[in-house]
Amino acid sequence: MNRSCVLAACFWLMALGGLPAGPARAGDDELLGMIVELVGSPDADMRLLGLQQVREEAPGKAATRRFAALLPDLGPAVQVQLIDALGDRGDDTARPGVLAMLAVETEAVRAAALRALARIGTADDGPALARMAASGSDMEREAARGSLRRLRARGRRTPWSKRWRMRMRRCGSS
Repeated sequence: MNRSCVLAACFWLMALGGLPAGPARAGDDELLGMIVELVGSPDADMRLLGLQQVREEAPGKAATRRFAALLPDLGPAVQVQLIDALGDRGDDTARPGVLAMLAVETEAVRAAALRALARIGTADDGPALARMAASGSDMEREAARGSLRRLRARGRRTPWSKRWRMRMRRCGSS
């Protein structure tokens, strides 16, 4: 698809207010395909437009799964942006894809995944977050500690939290 077609589709999406909510419609796959193409675009402006659609306009768990499935095929900078968008989206359907990003080599991607878990994580992620809060790089420790605090603030305290709270204090976290 050439750039002018993508731009026309983007303006059309914005004019409609994004994808229609409710049951899947025949055009949803085509619209999701356009958003996927925008997210993978080498043009930064087009990519940002696609990421906004991921955050705010493309409803449903199927859309979230499709966006999360893009993560392994993107470059690290775009992975960070998409992980942030998936976290902002708040749909825990993205959680498995985001958790997989904790194993990549790029520190910024791992930190973005840790940040996103504050919004889409569950109590099951507590031990992994605590482990990174205690032994990750500076960027990872900060992201993991912030996610642990937000998970606790959401009322998702679990039995492991007391154990790890002491460990985090020893590592300099409040």
